[in-house]
Amino acid sequence: MFSADSARAMRTMTATGLKFQVGMGWFRRGRNPDTSYVEHLGGCAGFWTVMRLHPEQQAGVVIMGNSTSYDHDVVARSAIEKLVGS
Repeated sequence: MFSADSARAMRTMTATGLKFQVGMGWFRRGRNPDTSYVEHLGGCAGFWTVMRLHPEQQAGVVIMGNSTSYDHDVVARSAIEKLVGS
């Protein structure tokens, strides 16, 4: 188990770019540092996955799809809304 400080450090974005900010294996989209979640994306031919953590809400979701063309952002947002409310 990580300490709260270690977990927070892992979510700290240390490299920024136009598309993503990157921390220790976690990403944030765009340059908005106020995004409340971090995520890790992955996939291969025919599959796409995302693990998204919402630390402030103490919640997270994992979305796995048997496709590379679905909108995983919409699915992840919907799942979190169902889990913790909007």
